[in-house]
Amino acid sequence: LSDTVSYRTCEMSTDPDAAVLAIIDRQKRVLVCKRAEHLRLHPGEACLAGGKREEGDSSLVETALREAQEEIGVDRELITIQYELEPVSSLGGLWVHPVVGTVAEEPELSINTNEVAKTEWIPLENFLKNENHWDVLNGNYNVHVFEFPELRVFGLTATLCILIAIKELEMAPAYDLNTDLTAGVMQSLTPSEILTRFYDYYYEKVRPRESRETAKM
Repeated sequence: LSDTVSYRTCEMSTDPDAAVLAIIDRQKRVLVCKRAEHLRLHPGEACLAGGKREEGDSSLVETALREAQEEIGVDRELITIQYELEPVSSLGGLWVHPVVGTVAEEPELSINTNEVAKTEWIPLENFLKNENHWDVLNGNYNVHVFEFPELRVFGLTATLCILIAIKELEMAPAYDLNTDLTAGVMQSLTPSEILTRFYDYYYEKVRPRESRETAKM
């Protein structure tokens, strides 16, 4: 799924919801994909395995697992689902539901080159450091960018990796997350409080508050 993210207030899309799967190993690394260069939309961009919910999917967790199996050939039986985060909106208006799962050992992958060019395991701590990070304010939304040697991660994917890193490592970012959650403010907050305030800000300032309950469905 594309790593662009909506920072505009707009009406809900009639398209189905989408889900992405963040796979985390024992070393607290997250598996990030690079989209194939020949794709019409967002070629070569970083992403988490995922896509739109299909009619046969029993849940958004099922969507995430199915898409991961289709895109990178990961055996779903090796993944233990841990939790879901609240959704955020893509630039196209889809509500993207992040599903987080863990693996005991690094799984063998079979990449579908029609969709994915390569995969990289990136330490979650790298998403909380100032090193390799910069951001741009678009309206009320901070678009975060990480320039890693192996991959450039930005937009929606960067935001999700930041939020997952905060939860998994129980640490605050060394940079401002948004205009409300500055680095200084976050030092006095627990990881849970940071996540709560991030979503409060997101649904109040980036997307209309009345969309929040609809987005969670």
